[in-house]
This record gives sequence, C-alpha cells and structure tokens, in this order.
Amino acid sequence: MKKTILILILVLAVSLSAEGWKKTGNFSLMLSQSYYSDNWTGTEIGNVAWSASFNFIMEKQLNAMLYDKNTLIMSFGQTHNQIRDEAGDLYWEKPTISTDLIDYENMLSFTLHKFVDPYLAFRWESFFVDESDSLETFYINPNTLTFSLGARKDLIKKDKQNLEMRLGAAYKNILNQNSAIDSKSNAGAEMVLAYWYVLPAESGKFDSSLRLYQAVLSSEDEDDVSDNWKALDVEFKNTLTFKLSSYIGLKLYLEMLYDKEILDETRYKEILGINLSYSIF
Repeated sequence: MKKTILILILVLAVSLSAEGWKKTGNFSLMLSQSYYSDNWTGTEIGNVAWSASFNFIMEKQLNAMLYDKNTLIMSFGQTHNQIRDEAGDLYWEKPTISTDLIDYENMLSFTLHKFVDPYLAFRWESFFVDESDSLETFYINPNTLTFSLGARKDLIKKDKQNLEMRLGAAYKNILNQNSAIDSKSNAGAEMVLAYWYVLPAESGKFDSSLRLYQAVLSSEDEDDVSDNWKALDVEFKNTLTFKLSSYIGLKLYLEMLYDKEILDETRYKEILGINLSYSIF
C-alpha cells in the first residue's frame, strides 16, 4: 500500500509540472481557542480546535477524444480540551481528531459528442490517522479503492454553474493494515451527481455531491456474516463558502452518510467557522 501511495504522490507531482492543465486549488485553515484558569468558577473548560484542508482540481482535454480530470481533497483537524481532575485542577487531555480525510479521484472521459460520454474512474479514500484500535495506531488507513466505468453527462454546463451526472458499474476493494480486520471487496452500481455554483460577483461558491452505491456482489461469505452489504450506501456532501476578504472567509460544511455495514443509522457532520484561505492557482 505504501508503494501505491508513493506512486500517486509522484504522479501528482509530475502532473503539477506539466503544461496545458487547468488548475484550481486552495488551502484553508480554521482556528478557535479558549482558556480558563484553575480557580475559574463554573463548569466551562478551555479548548483549542483547528482544521486544515487542501482542495485541488486539475483537468485537461488531452486530445479530441480524451478528457482527464483529477480531484484531490485532504483535510485534518484536532480538538484539545481542558479536563478538571478530582482535585479541581485543569489539565489538557490528549487531542482528539475532529476532521480526517484523503479523497483522490481520477476520471478519464471519452468526448464523443453524443448524448452521453463513456468514462473510466479511479477513486482512493483513506484517513491520515486510524485510531480505531486501542492498542495500535495506523497511518493512511483503511484504504478504499474504487474502479468504475459507465456514462456521464453535463446536465448544466455554464461558466459559473455546472451539474454533472454519472451512472455506471463500480468495483470496491477495502484494504486494512489492521490484521484483526479482513480486507474485503464488492461490486455494484454507482450514481454520482456533482453540482457547483459560483455566487454573484464571485463572493463565494456552493459545492454539492451525491453518491449512491448499491452492491450486488461481495467477497464476504453470506453464511458467516449479515447481509448489511446489500443496503444502499449514501454519501451527500455540501460546502458553502463566502469571501469576507481576499484571505478570510466563512465556511459551512454539511455531510450525510449512510453505510449499514458501519452503522445502521444516518450519520451527520456539520462545520461552521471563519477560515483563512489562500488560492494556490
């Protein structure tokens, strides 16, 4: 797995130096901090929270028939909390991870100028730090590799607005460095809706993506495990950003996930804050 990661980093570095690519990328940092002395009356506790994210898109019409698009999203953040011990003194506990994501996708589309265009795609999802095992910490783990192919179409294609739809077959391979957890794979159908809209006067941007995945085949033995893998997986992400100045902005992030193999409930995530942002390209 480490060799795969090094190869991906090398490919990205070479691509960045290549000419003719349309590149957009930005780095953002969100911070918050509070502190209380030991003799503070009340139940408040201090905390320090930070998160950093890097979003990068690189695309190019390679020739008359081939269009290549690379999307990379990386984010990591921690929260440090003060805890009051039995003597009433405050101390800082070990930081907990609040945000952790590595998401890279490469899509090769065949521009045939027909009603739909065929595509091939590869997606790599992982976390920087995996602390699910109380005895050992794993880095860049677990890793989900998805290979997909099908048809795509731009339902809306304007300078400041775009809606893309993809429908196809997908194969997922989930690898885990933790020997106590078996690696597994499955195959099924995938639908992706991706939308973005640039606000008037370029004062901000709204990004939204919906992914639906229905597995029909699995490497798991149905006699030994439940059939949770047969349930529909849903991934719904939304980001709204406003520019307050050249480098300061307001960011709202909403995410909804449903994966019955992990938890038979819908999971939600919301982040709202002032962030420092710098456009690299």
